[in-house]
Amino acid sequence: PQELIDHAVRSQISMTLHPRSGLPWVFGLHQCGRERTWTADEQRLFGDLGQRITALVSNLLLFRDLQKSEEESRWLVENANEAIVVIQNEMIRRFNARLIQISGYSRDELESIPFAELVHDKDREKVLERYSERLDGTVSEEVSRLRLVRKNGSIRWAESKLVLISWQNQPALLAFINDVTEQRRMERDRRKLEAQVQQAQKLESLGVLTGG
Repeated sequence: PQELIDHAVRSQISMTLHPRSGLPWVFGLHQCGRERTWTADEQRLFGDLGQRITALVSNLLLFRDLQKSEEESRWLVENANEAIVVIQNEMIRRFNARLIQISGYSRDELESIPFAELVHDKDREKVLERYSERLDGTVSEEVSRLRLVRKNGSIRWAESKLVLISWQNQPALLAFINDVTEQRRMERDRRKLEAQVQQAQKLESLGVLTGG
């Protein structure tokens, strides 16, 4: 294309992104200084980055669509599998039913407490730091893991993604929170079973050697 010639692009890597709604997007990187061969690791990293951007774009498009139609937004948000939360000045400004299910707090209670109070003491400082980084535009990890403390004191493991948005003409964060407690339990059980199998195989091997 002429634009590549005009900008002296020597090498390019690109992929098509398919968000959950809307038209496809194109994501690419250009190398202008010299010709470049993209290694397998670089291509794999590019693919992983594309998947993350696709998820982010999907979430942003979802939020845009939510703002367009109050009736549609209420249905989509309330029926989402993940908790969707608008956080502004560290307070919870808007949330869906999934947050009520995860936290065990009532809607009135959630509207009156800072979001940080839902976070385990050992994770709170890290969460507040990440909150500030997102508001400042500082680059940080896309997905973070934290522990949430339910109203009854039990702990739920969660993964969260934060997106900087404008809410009522003021900076805010849109948080997507997934409860991964059961996934962690299943992964722990799987590792335990694998360790048991390996131990049994080791003992069996020793028995064969001992028996001659």
